[in-house]
Amino acid sequence: MKRRAFLTAAGVTGAALAARPAPAVAARRLDLTMISLWPRQLPGLADSAARLAKRIGDASDQEISITVLQPGERVPPFATFDAVAGGEADIYYGAEYLWHFKSPAYSLLSGVPYGLTTNEFNAWIHHGGGQAHWDKLSASFNLKPFLAGNLGGQMGGWFNQKIASPEDLRGLRISIPGLAGAALRNLGAEAVSTPPETLNDALGSGFLDAAVGLGPWTDQTLALHEVAESYYYPGFHQPGTALSCVFNLDTWSRLTGTQKILIEHACGMENAWTHALFTARNGEALRSLRRDFDVRVHQFPTSVLTAIGTAAGEIVSQTSTNDPAIRAIYRSFINFRRRAMSLSKLTDQSFTQARLLPFRYGQS
Repeated sequence: MKRRAFLTAAGVTGAALAARPAPAVAARRLDLTMISLWPRQLPGLADSAARLAKRIGDASDQEISITVLQPGERVPPFATFDAVAGGEADIYYGAEYLWHFKSPAYSLLSGVPYGLTTNEFNAWIHHGGGQAHWDKLSASFNLKPFLAGNLGGQMGGWFNQKIASPEDLRGLRISIPGLAGAALRNLGAEAVSTPPETLNDALGSGFLDAAVGLGPWTDQTLALHEVAESYYYPGFHQPGTALSCVFNLDTWSRLTGTQKILIEHACGMENAWTHALFTARNGEALRSLRRDFDVRVHQFPTSVLTAIGTAAGEIVSQTSTNDPAIRAIYRSFINFRRRAMSLSKLTDQSFTQARLLPFRYGQS
């Protein structure tokens, strides 16, 4: 091609390209709605929903924009599951044990009394078959779930009376969630479900005798130390409270393969980030509660922990039904717990006990 003809052709081609519209990024944009189950006054939890929405937006170069709604802003909190399943909203961010009334298997997919620690739960979901069971259960409700946070180990709760034996739990009106609440009812306690943001008023007014919070960081923010005498440990009720980001399945199917991968990675990052955040902040808050507010910390007696463990085992067994899918989740959970315990006895548990031995280590 001669130089003039080439330049002419190139000019025509360039003009044609210039005349074409810019890539329709706006046309690909997805505006989604996420309902958070955590109110703004709960540190870490409300932040996590907003942070996850931002992670997904940033990772997708703003192709996916997520508006986070507060509990009750569009539908009542316990109607959130149906709202997302039915397409009234696209995503919810919460904890799966809240949906036990939809299926008893959901009680095994967050904090289980005497169940799995955070690391063990992550291992079960990602490498022990838990995700496949969770996907199958949730798909039956038109949902697609992901792990997206974890509170880690917790304390045992705030009490206004001494707990020296299992009999001291009888008649106690205590706010405690999920399967642990059912276990305490079997021991004679009056277990109720109270929103975290109302615990201070409920304890201060005498409506509650005791309450399990969400860990020292959140509990200090809610000023539970001002209305309760003693802080007990360990947190038998939810050794690793998993948080979940759950999509409407029709919304999920509209996403591209790349968008799905970005969301999965964003949820994984938030899962790790939230656990690390609560581990750091809970340590700081516990130190402050003991040093600045003279909070008295007590260990539950062995007899109390054994009685609760026995009751919890009975309640967890009841989550297994004749439904094959639910029974499969139960068996998977129980078998993984057994294997995890045999390992942790020789690793994490024995190490933490050794670390408490009275030897000098560094300088403070």
